[in-house]
Amino acid sequence: MLPAARRKKRKLMDNRLPEKVAAYVPESALYTQLQEYERKIDACLLQKQSEVQDALRRPHHIAKKLRLYVYNTHANQEASATSSEPPSWALVIQGKLVEPQAAGAPGQPPNPPVYQPPSQPFTHYIRRITAQLDSEQYSDGEEHVVWEKGQHVRNHKDSFEIRRRGSQDVEVVLQIEVDNQPDRYTLSASLSAVLGLKLATRTTVLHTLWAYIKTHRLQNAQQVSQVDCDAQLSAVFQAKSVKMSSLSGRINPHLRLVEPLALRYTVRVSGASPTHPDSYDIDLEVPAPTMDQATAPLLQHLNTSREVEQLDLRIMTAVRKLHEHKRRRAFFLGFSQSPVDFINALVASQGRDLRYMKGEQGVEYEAMRRSDLFKGKWVEDAVLRHLHKRLAAG
Repeated sequence: MLPAARRKKRKLMDNRLPEKVAAYVPESALYTQLQEYERKIDACLLQKQSEVQDALRRPHHIAKKLRLYVYNTHANQEASATSSEPPSWALVIQGKLVEPQAAGAPGQPPNPPVYQPPSQPFTHYIRRITAQLDSEQYSDGEEHVVWEKGQHVRNHKDSFEIRRRGSQDVEVVLQIEVDNQPDRYTLSASLSAVLGLKLATRTTVLHTLWAYIKTHRLQNAQQVSQVDCDAQLSAVFQAKSVKMSSLSGRINPHLRLVEPLALRYTVRVSGASPTHPDSYDIDLEVPAPTMDQATAPLLQHLNTSREVEQLDLRIMTAVRKLHEHKRRRAFFLGFSQSPVDFINALVASQGRDLRYMKGEQGVEYEAMRRSDLFKGKWVEDAVLRHLHKRLAAG
């Protein structure tokens, strides 16, 4: 038996069964198998938990539609002796963010009841607007108009206007470049056939490509950093196998930034003012509202589970009791086999523990008491010297 001072109390969190329990309880092998399954499940849950947390904390975007309205107004087009203002017109481009399911058909009035108020002004979602007027009617820089978001960061508006003097109809070519955050790309025909995407962000393309690789088991079993291309991927990458780290660079030739929306509009200086608007819908992805409040309970549930913790505590308490019963069995079994030797060993063990606690573990009193060393003639002389020193000091 081990000295009491040297015995370390087992931690409550230790849920391993004693080694000899299997000999007494053959069914304990099932518990060991369950522990192995539990370790595998915990590893899988930990991986999935990390993936869920990354997905929840990753910036999300939701699909919207940016509805454009293009129309013009005109003034002072009819000659009047009392009017001193020259004839003029104004081209107006308005935009509103609408839900895809509430977008309806283009061509409706600018303010139907189903619209929801946009979170940002129209020009917030536009990167650049270019207007090219008829060069035969306007020159000296008046025929070319460019609006760039970078020059109007703090001055966003719900509409964009071009005003000119004139009494004739004007042909205008508009190019509207949407500010996608992040940028959206048009996929090549070959890559689009593999992934089933036509327009997507670079991150979406890479995620979809990785999902395609996992679904078709194209990752090399011996070299996990290698992808063995099937017939479709070979046609895209022009290779039978590619490295995982090179996928980001290999998709570059197959991605092209979405081209600006090109529109032709005729400014009419006769008839109703404003004119009936031409409307267009543009697919757009905008950042989703903050999800901190919505995801906090889910993240908390992933991190802690009271029911699982209580079951683990019950298992560990039962295992601790098994360890205690095992020690008691060993104690009584040793006493029943040889009571005298057991008591002598127990007393000796307790004596060692007592000397260890008093700091006298280096002195062997029992050996000194039975030794013939102290039967020599030097003992009497040593005792006299000791008594003389005590009398001299006293």
